[in-house]
Amino acid sequence: MQVLAQPLQTALKLGLQFPALATVAVAALERWEAGQTDDLAKLAPSVVPCLKPYLQDVSQIEAVEPVPDTAAGGPVTHYILSLMSD
Repeated sequence: MQVLAQPLQTALKLGLQFPALATVAVAALERWEAGQTDDLAKLAPSVVPCLKPYLQDVSQIEAVEPVPDTAAGGPVTHYILSLMSD
């Protein structure tokens, strides 16, 4: 799985300027979360830091217009969020 980390990191970094590329990378992560959570959990520590710029922008938007929390998220989501708080 680690061989996939570099392309995902690159896609997420470039996705800041090319949103369609970020969409593809996030869609791949979502598919893994749905079916291969063990593999995604191994990949998460190297990919999660690349998600921070996207979440920082979202947090600024949420400060203006709160978004209700409608999904608790699965174990991988919680793991990713715990990595981001470090």
